[in-house]
Amino acid sequence: MMDSELKDTRKHYVQKLFSNIAHNYDRLNGIISFGFHHQWRKFAISKAQLIPGNLILDLCSGTADFAICAAKENEGIRVIGLDFCDEMLEIGKEKIKKIGLSDRIELKKASLPATSIQGFRESHSVRVCDSIDSKICLLFKENTFDVVTIGFGLRHLNISGIFNEVERVLKPEGRLITLDAAKPTGLVMKGLHRIYFYRILPLLGRIFHGDKEPYNYLPKSLDLYLPDKEGLKKLMEKAGFVEVQYFNLLGGVATVHLGFKNG
Repeated sequence: MMDSELKDTRKHYVQKLFSNIAHNYDRLNGIISFGFHHQWRKFAISKAQLIPGNLILDLCSGTADFAICAAKENEGIRVIGLDFCDEMLEIGKEKIKKIGLSDRIELKKASLPATSIQGFRESHSVRVCDSIDSKICLLFKENTFDVVTIGFGLRHLNISGIFNEVERVLKPEGRLITLDAAKPTGLVMKGLHRIYFYRILPLLGRIFHGDKEPYNYLPKSLDLYLPDKEGLKKLMEKAGFVEVQYFNLLGGVATVHLGFKNG
């Protein structure tokens, strides 16, 4: 049943899944990443070379960990975070308010109707046209953002479409940074990774969350919808990014991709 849902009605399945696990999502990230995901985000943000005045767009912002990491990295930057899950965004807003970053991070829902984003010098409209199956439409002006980040969200998007749109809304020499799960290539790590993702992780899900399905979704979505590291690099280059490179984390179980818009 889950495989057919992923293929035929994936958008609705993913929205429902993230709504159901929103209150446990941060813990889920910790379990999946062995507790390393905060360090991975810090490493990814370090590649952005942020300076005061930068405006960042964080796609698939979720509970705002990437947005918060960026805002902490440089006190002079501002972040717009977009996600399609109300429940995740509400948790993110509470986290942002608690640490006093509400004046520099604004989270908004990305949805089919145009949504006005207020709170910054300019008003922006944003629309994500069917975030999985059809063209991605970011209704921002060209050359708007200095950096765009996507953390653990590419598998939920039309990847070629989002890369094209990100290239359009980035300023010349702007940076696209993605962080996502990956498959290690080394024989030992590859074997351990498979055992953990396909056997141990669902068991942990049942123990800690009472439901193994969200923990089954990660490896399945990695297999079905996320290209390998070289494949992502080529898609970024096809969208017009230059100097594209990637960095393996923890033996290749996660990867940061970095690309620059041609100046």
